[in-house]
Amino acid sequence: MNDLHCVSLELAKELAKNGWSKKTEFWWTQHKEQQDNPAYKDCAMICDKETLEMYPIEFWNVFPAPIATEILEELPEDLTKNGSFLASVKCNNGFSVSYTDDDPEYFDESLPNALAKMWLYLNSQKEGGR
Repeated sequence: MNDLHCVSLELAKELAKNGWSKKTEFWWTQHKEQQDNPAYKDCAMICDKETLEMYPIEFWNVFPAPIATEILEELPEDLTKNGSFLASVKCNNGFSVSYTDDDPEYFDESLPNALAKMWLYLNSQKEGGR
């Protein structure tokens, strides 16, 4: 699988830490014995659900790796405070995702990463009592 089709490992960890609960088709996995070894810090693989089920889960740290459509399903279509809608724009070297001028715009070379950054922002605002 092309890793630009799902969120990066770092964003997958952030999503898990911040309450992402939707089941995903793909998962980032890291062997637990290697997680604290600097040489293996970024050593991970993307698995689909069937592959993940083949390995004993107790040996792996597992993080959801949603694709763009899975994240879009979790984002509001509009923000009711002013009826603004979600806009995603493909630029020369990446993607821009935003709702309004009031909220930040998130840019990344992959659409899933840009959408995940927006989800994390909105989730933090929800937690903060927005």
